[in-house]
Amino acid sequence: MKQPSGLTRPVLLALAGAAAIASAVYAMPGCTKPPVYKDSEGTRANEDPWPPVVAQLRKESDPATCRRVLGKLNTDLGQNPDAPQPAGMSDAEAKAARDLLGLSEDELKELRPPTYSPLDPNYLAECLYLRDAARSLDTAGLPPGRQAELAFAWVCRQVVLQPWTVPTQRGEQPMPPVSVTAVLRRGSGSGLERAYVLLALLQQLGLDGCLVGPPEAATRTWAFGASAGQLPKGPFWAVGVRAGSDVLLFDPWRGEPVPGPGGQGVGTLAQVKANPDQLKAWREDKGWKWGVPAEEVKASVPFLAVPLTAVAPRMRLLEQELRADLPVRLAVDPAAVREKFAAETRLPDLKFWNPQAELFSYTRVLGTFTPPEEGGRAPNDQLSLGYKASLLPRSLFTIPADLLPQDQGDVGVPEAKERIQIASLTHFGGTFMTPPTPREQVQRGQFYEAAPSLMAKRQAFLAAHDRIRHDHDRARDVRLWAEKARDVYTRLARAKDQERANPGAADEAQQAVAQFWAESARTFDALVDVAVADAGLAESTYLLAQCKHEQAEQLQARYERLAADPKQKAAAEKARDKAANAWREAKGWWEMYGQYADAQEKTFPGRAAHAKRLAERAARLAPPESG
Repeated sequence: MKQPSGLTRPVLLALAGAAAIASAVYAMPGCTKPPVYKDSEGTRANEDPWPPVVAQLRKESDPATCRRVLGKLNTDLGQNPDAPQPAGMSDAEAKAARDLLGLSEDELKELRPPTYSPLDPNYLAECLYLRDAARSLDTAGLPPGRQAELAFAWVCRQVVLQPWTVPTQRGEQPMPPVSVTAVLRRGSGSGLERAYVLLALLQQLGLDGCLVGPPEAATRTWAFGASAGQLPKGPFWAVGVRAGSDVLLFDPWRGEPVPGPGGQGVGTLAQVKANPDQLKAWREDKGWKWGVPAEEVKASVPFLAVPLTAVAPRMRLLEQELRADLPVRLAVDPAAVREKFAAETRLPDLKFWNPQAELFSYTRVLGTFTPPEEGGRAPNDQLSLGYKASLLPRSLFTIPADLLPQDQGDVGVPEAKERIQIASLTHFGGTFMTPPTPREQVQRGQFYEAAPSLMAKRQAFLAAHDRIRHDHDRARDVRLWAEKARDVYTRLARAKDQERANPGAADEAQQAVAQFWAESARTFDALVDVAVADAGLAESTYLLAQCKHEQAEQLQARYERLAADPKQKAAAEKARDKAANAWREAKGWWEMYGQYADAQEKTFPGRAAHAKRLAERAARLAPPESG
């Protein structure tokens, strides 16, 4: 299979090391391996198989559940030909999809069958995730332009602008875009990944989105503009959202809507093409090098984009059957989208962005990122493992100085350090990355589930801090423990070197190592406390601040909608008070996170500045303290 664009040999070697860590950590109890479900319902051949699908997906919508549900649905539909059956793709439809989207024969094979494919559960889970996020924005009844503004602001809050890179001998090398839910679960990404998340969210809001760039972007890949040691510029400079005949513009790299005339409102594609000087303030901004030439803005056109699975005709029936109790937008007719977009905007010759050389286009990214065993077409199995390892950087954890190697011959402490790091990664991963993760709950608007869980996690890390604070003999115990580790491992190394002269010595030394670990469980647990406490306390505080902030944003949007209606004056006043209280609480949590921000910045670059911007917004909207 073709190697993904940008994955050079140095990058693959770096991923291999990260993948080894992820394999060890994610295989341990408490980490993100999907649960195994037993099917206890049993559908007889004469029963309608669709109602159980809806009932099960209303309870759980993770990829493992979607996989189980669609797998059973395929079986039940095969046994019940009288039930509504999904359609396959005809030859005419396949030709139209190939011509519009530039699809390969393998991609058409994915779309043709009427039965649900192994990749479909991943797409279904992704759509249900974004459907919940869209509902949390509470945009019903708002004009399309305002809905787009709220959706864009949400994406920029949830995805810190920090591309995924891996260290190589040539420096930090950027990695390609990952799937939409992978970006959201990580909480950071590139400008292009922000654009992908926004496109997926717009789909669930029923809005037409597009990517905006010069005509040459049609053949550019995600790595466009990258040079040694630099991040890619990407093919596009904005995301467009059709609102009637206008295409509103949003810059996911800068994290701001494109300014309208005079800096007021959201600018449109027609406006900036007619007057590129409308963006002069951005070009002259010394704090942010925007770098899009006026001639490129003037020549820019919209490019449509659609997920591959959305084009499969079988998605139409699944969307229809879920509509009453679990409304989610799954099916997309690319020809109809193109025709409507062109008719409304009067922009001819619209194209879809899906270059044949780009394995990580919006159309292909879900399949390319997903491993084959989960239904995807990932060309390298280290990609998803490397991504998982990137969620748990080793620099998160504090290792006592006595456990750092003292010289090249120090064989004991590196082994002890490795065990502590693996245990720390497992503890941290089990706390924050077991589905549904706290970040996922916040993003899906499940604030009342996320907040108590995060408070409990935070209390557990505070208790670890308390244990550390009151352990007056900790420094001595760590030193003695490290010395013993050096001693037993040094003996083991010598015994292995002298195995021919003394065959039984190695076994005895290995037993001494095992006894050392068995006798030092209490000290080991204390060391894990030391390693994880700061990281866990900072992470739980950050996520709590995010949770409270999103609650405040939701209440603020509700207040603004009511305030715009003269008939809702009393309701608006109540909503204003609720929003004010929520902003006060969010402000307090951001202030609390401030004491951890600098330390976390080393591990999560960009997060401190991101948190500062959100804290400033909370402070502006929170009422002043009385007295």
